[in-house]
Amino acid sequence: MVGTSGRQRVSWQAFENLSLSLPDLPTQTTIAEILSSLDDKIELNNKINQEIEALAQTLFKHWFIDFEFPDENGNPYKSSGGKW
Repeated sequence: MVGTSGRQRVSWQAFENLSLSLPDLPTQTTIAEILSSLDDKIELNNKINQEIEALAQTLFKHWFIDFEFPDENGNPYKSSGGKW
């Protein structure tokens, strides 16, 4: 490791004799497809979570801010004449 600025780095000379073993191309392609499908699933889950959060916020406001939670008959409390 070299460097004097507080950030150590590997010198380019250390890479000259570095040997890496990589999987064959079909294996790399399979790995890439799996990772890509996982990325797609994560993106879909994030969108679903955003929708659920928006629905929860709307429901909370409707019930606890606007006092329109269902009464014993299933009608909105405040607009059905409910009193505190």
